[in-house]
Amino acid sequence: MKNRTIHLKKPLPEPEPEGLLIPHHWHKGQLLNVRNTGADYTITLHPEEYDHRAPERALHFTNPAECQDFISKWYQREHFDPRAR
Repeated sequence: MKNRTIHLKKPLPEPEPEGLLIPHHWHKGQLLNVRNTGADYTITLHPEEYDHRAPERALHFTNPAECQDFISKWYQREHFDPRAR
């Protein structure tokens, strides 16, 4: 029996970190604003700043590696078209 390689056209989506709810009005690739607030890292859409009256408009990370991972995935390309040069 020969070994077969399966090629997927689209990579499988990775699950979001547990408990992470991205605000519904955010769209992948939008410019983000990241602030170190001492206790955590707060991410909002640029040019917004964190407002304690609207906490649902921001994400909070206490682990810098998780924050960096989210940022990397946020700006990551979804696909590659070899014709685009």
